[in-house]
Order: sequence, then structure tokens, then C-alpha cells
Amino acid sequence: GDNGRIVVDLGKTGYINSTALGVLVSLHTSVSRQGGKLALANISKKIHNVFLITKLAFVFDTYDKVAEAVEALKRWTPPTAPAGGI
Repeated sequence: GDNGRIVVDLGKTGYINSTALGVLVSLHTSVSRQGGKLALANISKKIHNVFLITKLAFVFDTYDKVAEAVEALKRWTPPTAPAGGI
């Protein structure tokens, strides 16, 4: 299913504080550990600059539009578990 593929639309977000950044990092970590994928869309230049300064731009997959993020996640292939389980 698509349970492990999440797009967060930040289009109406004008400001992001450290608490919100922490929530996004926690969500990314949780989704990744379960073999899923998180994408962020509609990020303003101001918020993108925060991601650059905090080096989170290297952590998150970001897209200009929600539709682009959805398409990218549709094409994404989940990792396979190593032989013998995790």
C-alpha cells in the first residue's frame, strides 16, 4: 500500500521553528525506519533557507508542488530487507 509514502504540504507555512523542525525530523526517522518515504512540498524560500542553514536540505526530499512529490513517491521503490531479516 501507500502507507509508507507521506507528502507534507508546507504551502501555507510562513515560518518554521525548532519544534516544528524536530517534528519533521522525527517523522522522517519514523517513516524511514519502517521502510517508508517522506517528501516535503510547497516550501517557501524562507523555509528552504532554514533547511539549508540547518543542513536538513540534505535529509529531506523536497518538491515545488505536491503533485511532483506524489509522482516521485509513486515511482519510489521501498528498500528490501537484508537476507535473514533485520
